[in-house]
Amino acid sequence: MQRLRTVALRWLPLVLIVVVGLALSIYASFRSAQNGEAQAWAEFERQATGDVDALKARINASFGAVAALAALYNARDSVEQGEFERFAETILARDPSVQTLEWAQVVAEGERVGVERRLTAEYGFGVHFTERDDGRLTVARERSRYVPVAYITPLQGNQAALGFDLASEPTRRAAVEQAERTGLPVASGRILSVQQANEYSFLLSWPIFTTTGQPHRMTGLVLGLFRIDDVVAAATTAGVTRSRLLLLDRSAPAAEQVLYPRNLGGRLDDMLAAPGITSDVMVGGRVWRIVILAPDGNGSANLKPSSLILAGGLLLTGNLGIYVLLGMRRSGAVEREHEWLDNALRQSQERLALATESARIGIWDWDLTANRLVWDARMYGLYGIREQDFSGTYDAWLAGLHPEDLARGDAAITAAIEGVKDFNIEFRVVWPNGEVRDIEAHALVQTGPDGRATRMTGVNWDITERKRAMETIRIQADQYATMLSTTSDGFWILDRHGRFLATNDVYCAMTGYSREELLSLKIKDVEAIESTEVTKSHMETIVTVGFDRFESQHRRKDGIAIDIEGSVSFQRETGQFLCFARDITEHTNEPRRRCRRTSEVTAICSSRRVTRSWYSTLRPGLSCRRTPVP
Repeated sequence: MQRLRTVALRWLPLVLIVVVGLALSIYASFRSAQNGEAQAWAEFERQATGDVDALKARINASFGAVAALAALYNARDSVEQGEFERFAETILARDPSVQTLEWAQVVAEGERVGVERRLTAEYGFGVHFTERDDGRLTVARERSRYVPVAYITPLQGNQAALGFDLASEPTRRAAVEQAERTGLPVASGRILSVQQANEYSFLLSWPIFTTTGQPHRMTGLVLGLFRIDDVVAAATTAGVTRSRLLLLDRSAPAAEQVLYPRNLGGRLDDMLAAPGITSDVMVGGRVWRIVILAPDGNGSANLKPSSLILAGGLLLTGNLGIYVLLGMRRSGAVEREHEWLDNALRQSQERLALATESARIGIWDWDLTANRLVWDARMYGLYGIREQDFSGTYDAWLAGLHPEDLARGDAAITAAIEGVKDFNIEFRVVWPNGEVRDIEAHALVQTGPDGRATRMTGVNWDITERKRAMETIRIQADQYATMLSTTSDGFWILDRHGRFLATNDVYCAMTGYSREELLSLKIKDVEAIESTEVTKSHMETIVTVGFDRFESQHRRKDGIAIDIEGSVSFQRETGQFLCFARDITEHTNEPRRRCRRTSEVTAICSSRRVTRSWYSTLRPGLSCRRTPVP
């Protein structure tokens, strides 16, 4: 009995270590699985939020094309076919998500025949007002007012829409009437386009009103036709994301709310009940809801971290067990073995903690003393290489960097090792097939007892799609700026306080100021007629109404006042005023020159002492009416 008790006491520490180690490993693995689910959801939220923001940015950027075209024609009394096509082609070349740009003219019942003849003469083939009847295009029935598509760009492949009467179809007619009533751009509900009846589309209608006469009358609308599939494809580059995307029009009746994807069948309620991210966005006066569903099988993604923790716990338990056995046999080496085990335990805990926090992100560990770089499986995918092709050294990592980022990446590593700054950097890598990807990296530096760096542990993840989305938005903004710089009208942008934010070369030439000088001024500095209070009141009125057309005078840098005719629209999304103007000084100066010539003749006659009767006979023919300068 005594011998049995002695044996039990001798093995008790080892048994306790094994039991406690197993219990802690299983508990840690269970908690890791739970944390993994939370982290998987957080990662999904991050990716989904990025896709939602990209889709909203894509919609706003596409609407900018229609806004630019509408802003130009707000300053026009008429729309000509050639001018419309040239300007529309310039816009479409830079924004492929817009299917067509169109001009729809308001036509009274008695004007129909004349307009049909004019369009037939302009296009060289028969153009008639049409409507859809049981899915077929037929000649439009008589009605008190028509809103036919008069011009369309591109014409190729879209001839069927030419002459189509928007007033003949309820969804399009509702959008037209709302745009006319509010004076604001309006998006239609979902429609099947005349030229492609198998895809959901929508129209953005921007009303154009007469520049003269009271009250203002709507003469037509600038239209942008958007295929919903194209808008989604331009904003989301990953097919997996698009397969889990729902786009709903909450302003439409329940049966017509689904915009994307088209073929949902009866699965909508089940899909909306599934977990996901939801965000609403205003689109031309309508409320669209963007829903991105969480991917199936999130739990499987947590298998690897929890399994690693369980395996690590078992490994640690085994190590401790071996340590106890060795301690029982080699009591003289206890202190040395204890120090080694503590270091191993600390390093294992750091790796496991980082793996738990960074699920789905590449993890690397670099031993600076031995120059041994260890990657997990995801790192090889981020750099586009196979595990057997990686030598596991610092130089092997440098070899994968883009040549232009090589020096910067090396300098960031050096600064982190020397303690100058943390290692937080974005860089590009070049895959063996030539593809370039953007990577974001963060790392922690560990130091030894002497304070020198001995190890770096860090994470990498791919940010290529985010970078591309930002670059696409920047390029489109530059393209629109280039487009506006080529128009023959002066153009400028003001903020809510009247400060110049941007201008084109035409307006600089009109006023004699350089762009840098104008960007330091306010509109009151060039306005020659209105006082500061009147200008402020005028701007507040435009904010309320949304647009205005006006004639005024702007004062050049040299002090000369020029007459201008302009239009301005207020962009509620950005809080900015978009202004176009033409110099009409020559038109307003002609009556003044006629008056001046009359005064000169009168002076000559007086100086020669012409007889009263002859002068009285001549004078009525020389009289002139002064036209006030606006």
